[in-house]
Amino acid sequence: MAFETPAICEENPEAIPPKLETNLQEAVFAMNLEALIYQRLTADLALTALLSKFASAPAVFEMLAPPSDAPEWNGRQSPRIEFVVNREEDPERRVSGQVAVSILHEDTSNETAASIETEVRRLLDGATFRPDEGTIMLQWRDAQPFDDDPDFRGIELIFDLIAWPVGLTYAPDPVKALRDWAATRWTGLQVDPQTWAPNDTTPALYWRFSQVQNAEMMSWGAWITGRFVGHILANTPNVRVEWLRRIAEGVAIDRSVLLEDNSLLFIESVSANSDADPLRTGQIQLTARFGVLSLPTGTLLNNAYVK
Repeated sequence: MAFETPAICEENPEAIPPKLETNLQEAVFAMNLEALIYQRLTADLALTALLSKFASAPAVFEMLAPPSDAPEWNGRQSPRIEFVVNREEDPERRVSGQVAVSILHEDTSNETAASIETEVRRLLDGATFRPDEGTIMLQWRDAQPFDDDPDFRGIELIFDLIAWPVGLTYAPDPVKALRDWAATRWTGLQVDPQTWAPNDTTPALYWRFSQVQNAEMMSWGAWITGRFVGHILANTPNVRVEWLRRIAEGVAIDRSVLLEDNSLLFIESVSANSDADPLRTGQIQLTARFGVLSLPTGTLLNNAYVK
């Protein structure tokens, strides 16, 4: 699985099928995920060389392709790609879901479809997109051939869609503290989902506040004990395991992290699991405690007089 950020190519109006031009221009302006996936697929020469053409553009369509009798088809209507984005609400990620990519062809063999599948996986598996919904990453899950009739056969690929919200709150913010601590301790580690492009050379670490486990009320405020999850993102398992050790051991050795108000986030326990899904579950679990002060009440004394 290769994590990478796709370059956004400039629009080429002549390369967009007339039927899709209006909707696609609106989508690009709105920076939605569908438009970015379309750009990612149609900008790659290795993939488009394997596809048929519609109005001189690669045969890639959101939802369904135009009818077979449309005059813009230049002869064959396949091989072609049809894709759909299915979004779901996610309490932790705001949005998740799947992207289904269908590779359709009329050949009796799946050889061409298999070549297209390889290119699609290369382009989308681990790809990071930044639409108006925030940072989103795709992860390949499954590929299944289908052969319903002579005009409808091919391969369907399923990619999980994972959102990476900013995840910051207000001061003192323990997530911001963990990100700043990690970025300072390891200069080669990326921690901001709004700018990262994870790879083996510069992997990414995503912290999120998963749960308040306990709030101990004090005269001055409260001790908050929380559960935090760390996601290590890199191309290969070996690199992820290496960074899992570095981060887990670093947390255990440092034992505390400085918060914005110069108080400390105290680490109470840390565990790590290299078998955990780096995108959905996260490999590092932290239990940590920090203090929050109660807001002042009543009228403050501006001047003191002593006789």
